[in-house]
Amino acid sequence: MKIKVQIDELVEKIDRLRLELEQEANKMNLVSPFVNQFANLAFEADKLDNPSLNIEEFNEKLSGLLSAVELGDFDLFADQMEFEMKPLLEHWKSLI
Repeated sequence: MKIKVQIDELVEKIDRLRLELEQEANKMNLVSPFVNQFANLAFEADKLDNPSLNIEEFNEKLSGLLSAVELGDFDLFADQMEFEMKPLLEHWKSLI
């Protein structure tokens, strides 16, 4: 399924994120593509009409990520990606 591939790609990027953030001078170059990918993933997940995929929880976590970006706290962003978003994505993958 397309959504499983999207999840796999996001999880791989999350795994590399912290190191890449340390190396990238313009942090937004790394962060902004995640926003687009998460929006696309939410759209695809909603089309599945699977009540086990908690879109509300996803949106709450996404809101936290955006708050970290607004604060310019990229360590917080990386933590939220690794410890909140990644487990949620892996859980979603197991439900699809």
